[in-house]
Amino acid sequence: MKLLISSDLSARSDVALQRAMALTDRLNAELLVLHVIDSELPPSLQSRQKDRARDVLHQALRAGGKQRQSKVLVRSGHPYLTIGEVAEEHDVDLVILGSYRKEILKDTFIGTTAERVMRTSRRPVLMVNHASTEPYQRPMVAVDFSSISALVLQTAKRFGFTTSTELSVIYAVSPEGRANESEKDARRQEAQHKLSELLTAEDITVRPNHLIAEEGEACPVIRDWARRTEADLLIMGTSGMGGVRRMFIGSVAGSLLQEMECDMLAVPAPE
Repeated sequence: MKLLISSDLSARSDVALQRAMALTDRLNAELLVLHVIDSELPPSLQSRQKDRARDVLHQALRAGGKQRQSKVLVRSGHPYLTIGEVAEEHDVDLVILGSYRKEILKDTFIGTTAERVMRTSRRPVLMVNHASTEPYQRPMVAVDFSSISALVLQTAKRFGFTTSTELSVIYAVSPEGRANESEKDARRQEAQHKLSELLTAEDITVRPNHLIAEEGEACPVIRDWARRTEADLLIMGTSGMGGVRRMFIGSVAGSLLQEMECDMLAVPAPE
């Protein structure tokens, strides 16, 4: 297994690198550490920045005891395009990014490198918001019963994110204005039954009270339950839930990635 982390040498990237090194151990994986230099800089400045990036990243890997399992790559180009190119070139299993840069007067996820990588990547992307190297204790998987739902669960299981006894799975039941309470309860029960069937098919165990089916729009339902359960990782697809990948990233996932405090794993639909 190969993991790719892109670092811009910021504190946000340092947090993501610590998580990446911990995952490397647990998954017995190879770690690729990428830094992208602006290709429009003068060649002499590019050269100096490349040397500095290699020094900083090698030092971090030495401090984490991961030099033998890791490889540092420094490239020139546009960050999100280069990340995608390197991910394909090395056939990586997971791309890891630090949290996007939040500004005081403008806090928007859309248009950031993280958003563009998640929107265009053919690989799962983990955005790390919290400094921790411990296994995720309270992961939450959001599904919608579209064709990508099984893949989202399989991906979570592949990376070891479904072993916690506090794992929860959530489905937002589309609201129907004219339904009475009895009809709403029946729809919720039907959704919970479908969740159980989906999990059984993927051989994933979730406690009954952690199977969540609630009526409402996807974004607020997922956001509120993730906060209520203090989820430390939210796992979801980048298509489905009412739209193609571009629309999804621009609506549900975009809103959640901007609002949520926990780490997030975005799983793309197959081409």
